Amino acid sequence: MSSTPSPLTPPAPLRVEPRWLSERAVRIAVIGEIDLSTAEELFADLLGVILAGRPQHIEVDLAGVTFLDCRGLGVLVVARRVAARAGGRLRITGPQPLVRRVMEATGLLGILSSEPIGRMHLRGAARVSTRGRPRCATVSSSRRRP
Repeated sequence: MSSTPSPLTPPAPLRVEPRWLSERAVRIAVIGEIDLSTAEELFADLLGVILAGRPQHIEVDLAGVTFLDCRGLGVLVVARRVAARAGGRLRITGPQPLVRRVMEATGLLGILSSEPIGRMHLRGAARVSTRGRPRCATVSSSRRRP
């Protein structure tokens, strides 16, 4: 018997662990994969912390995240906007190399890892729903196929 997981082994469940640093600051450690199957859970957990505690400083620690897709990126962008509307500032820290590359490729690393500058800073970075539910960004080509 081998202890190596098979390709059909489901990923470990997503864990979201908030730790309050003060009444106004919280660090939220995220552990696992953020993808289509876990994005809504992450969104609900982040919203719960943001809206219930109304922290001014929210650090989302991605050091334990091993995978991040466009749905997960959308969740982080929307959570950042929700935090700003609630009077807080959300930023990500500690992305692993794979997650960092995805964020760099989409232009979101600098936006999500820095302090919010305003709505102009987010324009064109990712396509998100105005109803607070993230959608995947789409890439289009101006070239037509023959």
